[in-house]
Amino acid sequence: MGLFDRIEYEGKQYQTKDFDCEMAQFLIRDGRLYREKGHFIDCPIEEKPYPNAYAGEVVTVNGVTKRVGADVLYFAGIWKWIHEGWEDTNFHGVIDACGDDGDVDFKFTDGALVEVSTR
Repeated sequence: MGLFDRIEYEGKQYQTKDFDCEMAQFLIRDGRLYREKGHFIDCPIEEKPYPNAYAGEVVTVNGVTKRVGADVLYFAGIWKWIHEGWEDTNFHGVIDACGDDGDVDFKFTDGALVEVSTR
């Protein structure tokens, strides 16, 4: 268990732990592996799933400032991902992935997808 990265291929979603396991999004398109580029911003309150959740209080104790007493739902949707496009990874090697239809290996040579095999 734990974090993983996600790969989309031919409309199907796969998970892999072969990269940095930071919930990154990858896309195999036109025989190439692309990684999603983007950044997080603070989510506007009106777009949060629970905009009325209690935010708690910000207090400073012994020089440390922190939020206390907040409803756990306050933190849901605290950041929003801003998509900036896809970057070609020029990946070389084999990616072990799993999806609803079983385990799959994606083999790339010099950035090009050369084989997809199921296990």
